[in-house]
Amino acid sequence: MLLALLLFLTALGQAAWVAHPTLIRIFPELYPIGETICQALGCTLTPPADSERIQIDDARLIKEADPARYTLELTMTNRADYPMPWPHLALTLTDGLGRALVRKNLLPADWGHRRRRRLPPTAASRSRFRYKSSKAGSSVSKSSRFTRNRP
Repeated sequence: MLLALLLFLTALGQAAWVAHPTLIRIFPELYPIGETICQALGCTLTPPADSERIQIDDARLIKEADPARYTLELTMTNRADYPMPWPHLALTLTDGLGRALVRKNLLPADWGHRRRRRLPPTAASRSRFRYKSSKAGSSVSKSSRFTRNRP
């Protein structure tokens, strides 16, 4: 009987581990409990990545004195009730006619998030990214498309 109970609890724990991204999305209050249990067991609980819950509130592209250098400033908000991994971003710089001049995929480490591993829940975060264009002297319009890539 004790063996059957132990096997049942093990199977339940395994099912919870496999389904944890879905469980955390549905019941965000389970994340701190799961993180505590995981720390006790020596594992790392990765929060689910859901790009639909990350909102880019503000993005500005600033041309610097060097014609090939730009600074991208952005503010994004995690609208989930749990921390999420920083998203991968896609930046497209266009000319005055809307044609893409430069496309760049940015990893979180590229835009300054080496230290903080997660975007805090329901919090806005401001970031700066300096970019040097490989096309020196190319003119870039003020329009830039900025999307979230799924990691």
